[in-house]
Amino acid sequence: MLVVGSGAKSLLDVPATAEVLETLGVPVLGYRTDELPLFYAAAGGRRSARGSRTRKEPPPSRAHTGSSGGAGLLLGNAPENEVDVEELLEQALRTAAAENISGQAVTPFVLSFLHERSGGRTLEVNRELVVANAGLAAQVAIAFSRISPR
Repeated sequence: MLVVGSGAKSLLDVPATAEVLETLGVPVLGYRTDELPLFYAAAGGRRSARGSRTRKEPPPSRAHTGSSGGAGLLLGNAPENEVDVEELLEQALRTAAAENISGQAVTPFVLSFLHERSGGRTLEVNRELVVANAGLAAQVAIAFSRISPR
């Protein structure tokens, strides 16, 4: 199994997320990045097992999956258009704490806060990421179908 995603939500404990993936034996590959993307940014997470820098380089193939033992892979798809949300993210988390927002309510609150304070830019990037992830997943599926026995 291969999951294409834009990395870890930057409001999470990214090093802990990467450590859990490593502990579970889930290889993390980077597309256009050598690090686990941080959703809105191409860099900032832990170095990936293998990164590719350009669109011309093929998506992961069977050669890249050998060490996973069939357990699955996470393909971190770096955003093409980054948004610097670190300061806004810190403000959002402070505001959430001040308003006693906790647990599952934190993520929707933070996303709404970022959307409002970025003038809609974070929502725009989120939408771009969804489309880019689906497109990359399709590219990988096509490439894998060409090397997979029928």
